[in-house]
Amino acid sequence: MLEHLNVNHHHYRQNGVFLDDDLKKLFAILKHQGACGGEPQLWFNSPDCAQLAADTFLRPIEVHSNQQSMIMLPLSNTTYSSYQPIILQLFGGHFYLVTLKRHKRKFPMVSPVYSPACRKMNINDQSRSFANDN
Repeated sequence: MLEHLNVNHHHYRQNGVFLDDDLKKLFAILKHQGACGGEPQLWFNSPDCAQLAADTFLRPIEVHSNQQSMIMLPLSNTTYSSYQPIILQLFGGHFYLVTLKRHKRKFPMVSPVYSPACRKMNINDQSRSFANDN
């Protein structure tokens, strides 16, 4: 993820995906080595770390918490490595990987940053693939 951020940070800033403060925090998180238990500012967070992970691994990332659920889609014209999202549940200050059997289900809302960023970056908007048709 650090390599991806190093290569693309200007692109993220230019297109309003991450603000300068967001980029500083992401670099601090990704460059830190060793334990960071007492330093919450160095923990994986959402939406920024989740969006960067989606872009790095070319795979949707779902994040669920008590406050909200959201899906981050890769900001890339490259084919996704998988359309099956990586699902993370935030509970008690920790993220847990959730695995589900394949079945049709409703997805959480797509990050509100995604579609505007796609337009700015001239990227195919994949959000319709994750829309919940009633």
